[in-house]
Amino acid sequence: MSKVSFIEPSQVEIDKVAALRLQVDEANWDHKLTDVTLLRFLRGHKGDSEKAFEFLGKHIQYRLDEKIDSGELNAELVANQIESKKAIICGRDKQDRPICFIMVRRHDANNRDLNEMKKFVIYTYEQLLSAANPEREQISLVFDMHQFGMGNMDYEVVKYLISTMQLNYPDALGTFCILNAPFMFYACWVVISPWLDPVTAAKVNFCSSEQLRGVIDEKEIISDVNH
Repeated sequence: MSKVSFIEPSQVEIDKVAALRLQVDEANWDHKLTDVTLLRFLRGHKGDSEKAFEFLGKHIQYRLDEKIDSGELNAELVANQIESKKAIICGRDKQDRPICFIMVRRHDANNRDLNEMKKFVIYTYEQLLSAANPEREQISLVFDMHQFGMGNMDYEVVKYLISTMQLNYPDALGTFCILNAPFMFYACWVVISPWLDPVTAAKVNFCSSEQLRGVIDEKEIISDVNH
């Protein structure tokens, strides 16, 4: 099971971030972007400063469109999803990254509001990042596949989760654990895997309960997870 650690920025990256900071400050965007966020976007675009700046601008527009910083995207707006306990933010992994445990069995693909689910995805990412070490801005996701059935498989939501992560939270993912996936899920993975860029794909781990404990201490694994 691969363990992706935070890589300290090289001098080249430090210089590029400094140049990006000048561009961002000149743009006078409402949202304050940290140097760590600039580094994430730089890495997410393979060191291309021009693309990083372009997508930082798109990210600012995304935050405006989704009303993230105005406070309108809040817990009340996604209360039904929070109460379902299909995604629980709790604990930290062995590299001090906040964890979101996703109980796939609690999601009904045939009985959900897609717009509400999209809001919930954004809300969850934002909550995770707010809990992350500000010097790294990295998170961990654990998908508990216990009792998975095809009624839980929601390609639209999964595609949105991946695209939003890659476009608006690049390089924030520390590890992505898929726990105890049943054989039937591998057919779904054939559809899903092409949506992942190579950097994200390298952080995906299909793992057993024992392997999960190599990434997360036993005491940090919530009781909802089948392990």
